[in-house]
Order: sequence, then C-alpha cells, then structure tokens
Amino acid sequence: MTGEPPSFEFTLTRDRDVVGQLVDHTLILSIEAQTELIARYSGLSWRVDLSEPPVFWFEHEPAAVFRPHFIGSTSTRTNTWLWAWENINDFPDSVVSLAQYVREAGERLGAAELTTAYQNLQPAERVYEGLIARGMPEAVYVYCAQALSELPAPVYYRAPNGNGYSWFLLDNPDEFSMPTAAAVSTTAAITRALRTGDITDHRLAVTAYAQRRQGISLEIPGHDRMVLQAPDGQVVIGIDEAGRITTIVSDPGGQ
Repeated sequence: MTGEPPSFEFTLTRDRDVVGQLVDHTLILSIEAQTELIARYSGLSWRVDLSEPPVFWFEHEPAAVFRPHFIGSTSTRTNTWLWAWENINDFPDSVVSLAQYVREAGERLGAAELTTAYQNLQPAERVYEGLIARGMPEAVYVYCAQALSELPAPVYYRAPNGNGYSWFLLDNPDEFSMPTAAAVSTTAAITRALRTGDITDHRLAVTAYAQRRQGISLEIPGHDRMVLQAPDGQVVIGIDEAGRITTIVSDPGGQ
C-alpha cells in the first residue's frame, strides 16, 4: 500500500489517541477473522520466504499460500518492538509497504508510536520515552496495520523467529475469506472485542465493523440502540448515556 486511503468511510482526528481510534476501526472484524483463521489452520506447520515475491504458507495438501505483510517484530530478550518499516534486513518494498504506510499515517497525524522505530514494551519505560503505556502494544500496532489496510479479512500470524516473534498480516482472498455473516458469530466477535479492553469508542467500533463486514448493515433507531442486520437475523446493541455498550442480544431469524 502506498498513500491511498481505505475505500470505506475512515475518519481520524488528532484530538484523540490516534492508535486507539485505529484499533476501534478494526478490532471486532479482526477478532472475528482471526477466530476463523485459527479454526482452519491451527496446528499446521508454516513457512515464509521474504524474497521477491514474498510468500507465506501453511503446510497441508494443497499448501495454503498467502502474501505476507511484515509489520514488526518483538524481542523477548530485550522486551522491545521494532517496526518493519525500519527494514534493517533490507526486505523488498512489497514486504514492508504496509508498515511504511502506517508510518506515513502516523506522520500525518502526529502519532509518535507509529513513527518511533524501536520501542520498549515495558509500561514505565514507555512513559519515560514519551510513549503511551499499553498492554501488549505490539498486538495493538498490528490492529493499526489492519485498520489501515483494505483487507476484507484482516488476519495476522505471530511467527517465532529465534529471538522473539515476527508479526505478519496475511492476504489471499482466494485462499481465505470470511464466511457468510451471521448474528451469532457477530455477537461473539463483539463480546470478545469488549473483553480485550482495547475498544475506546464503542459506537465507532460497531459502526466501523458494519462498514467493513460484508453482509452486515447498521441501523440506529435511537440514541440508546444500534442494530446490526445479518442475513440470518439481527444483533441489538444497547448503548448507555456515555456511549458504552451495555447489552448485546442476538436474534437469529429476527428482522
């Protein structure tokens, strides 16, 4: 990706945590897609070749082949994160282009976390370095990359690399795509996303999910309700005065 914004409605503002906004834009869909990826490929051996063209694959017959987008790496020895756009291994542009796009977005929006190549993951050290103290910031940064991608099924793989982990987004709609949307799976994804504690704007998270998830539409019948329509029913979401989700009711077959 190079400089082109996602095709869906996408609004980011400097007056709020940019990273938090990016997470809100993708977390529910990411969790739903990741659940499906694990169900299909968990336990399979994997390989990656980051020469040109880059290839990632799970080993079964036939192989499940993806294009890998290298986002960054974590070191368990130093407890640090390194953005892939720093590209100390001189990977081809096609491997790190999405990470570079994340950096460009961070530069436009003044988000230091997206433009600081090497970061400590320990909360106190992050505050000392002028960064936000987050739980598992490396996973949050992968969500940021997913938000800024146009992938309809945003999934990642955390690959052991001998010194920690390399984080890849995987892309191949012919190999992996989302199943037909359903009220029950939508409810489960929203519930899991809330449990992470990473959603900061509940209304934005639900709205962004409806915009990106094929087969889902959003209705807002009042300030205290949001209704997601799926092919097999609906999900009714209760919202309190602070804009937080209070109830989620799945109604398969209901319209």
